[in-house]
Amino acid sequence: MSSIEVVEIVVKHGYLMPSEFHSPKSYRFPSELLLQQAIAGLFARIPGVTGVQILQGAMEYGKDIVFYVSGALGDKLLCACVIKNTKITGQADSSSGARTVFIQAQQALDTPHLPGNGQSEFVQKVYVITPFPLDPAAVGSIQGALKEKRGQVAFVGGPSLFDLFRQHWPDFIADEADAIARPLQRSTLAQGRVWR
Repeated sequence: MSSIEVVEIVVKHGYLMPSEFHSPKSYRFPSELLLQQAIAGLFARIPGVTGVQILQGAMEYGKDIVFYVSGALGDKLLCACVIKNTKITGQADSSSGARTVFIQAQQALDTPHLPGNGQSEFVQKVYVITPFPLDPAAVGSIQGALKEKRGQVAFVGGPSLFDLFRQHWPDFIADEADAIARPLQRSTLAQGRVWR
């Protein structure tokens, strides 16, 4: 299967949008879990980031991803991400609304993380991440509500997120296309069809 065929399959099935990746207005992922996996893969490639882990279930407490960075004296600082696969809005009743994001960020900061060693750790910084451009009013609303946590919450969205992909994982599109093509190749060969 050629790379052109793979990209056509990927675009056809809505997995990736390469043209939007290079000049993103929005970059849709088929699910929030796939976005989390992509961001975890990105963080694993950033120098100085260690222990990247996707959290799911009851023990998540607002933390979709946790990871460590080195502090000024070589100590490990726990960070967390709140991941939204939608535009963060000012709507209070939406799962991607500023109120929900505020609650998740606050919970990530005030509820300890319990890693495998059983010692509870508090998050030092929360990154709110979306592939969509950030709404300044929604960001301001969340930052204002978290004023006592000033400097502990950062926002990464739209072009800033894709700049990180370009800098630390420039082959993201090709890697994703290859990963999606492998099962497609197996399933089409199993059915006796070959993609051309």
